[in-house]
Amino acid sequence: MARIEWRPLRPHNNKMIGPPEYRNVLQKGTHNHDFFLNWDHSQNSVRTGCLDISVPIEPEPTYDEILVFVGKEFRISNIDWMPVPPWNGILF
Repeated sequence: MARIEWRPLRPHNNKMIGPPEYRNVLQKGTHNHDFFLNWDHSQNSVRTGCLDISVPIEPEPTYDEILVFVGKEFRISNIDWMPVPPWNGILF
């Protein structure tokens, strides 16, 4: 279990948990809620679906770059078949 937020609609922070350099830092951009980082912090939280800790993915990835990242992170070998969605300029 992991979660990747690409261009999130709402920022959040890790509060006082996780890597020291990301504690209480507002995560505005794309970030990764890594399984192992969260598991090491609280196995019980992960078991309930709660992934409180995230780290930024920098530099801010494009759509194509985030697909490559997701493919590697989730071991999806054929992720390149994913079509580019029709874009709405209002969202970005």
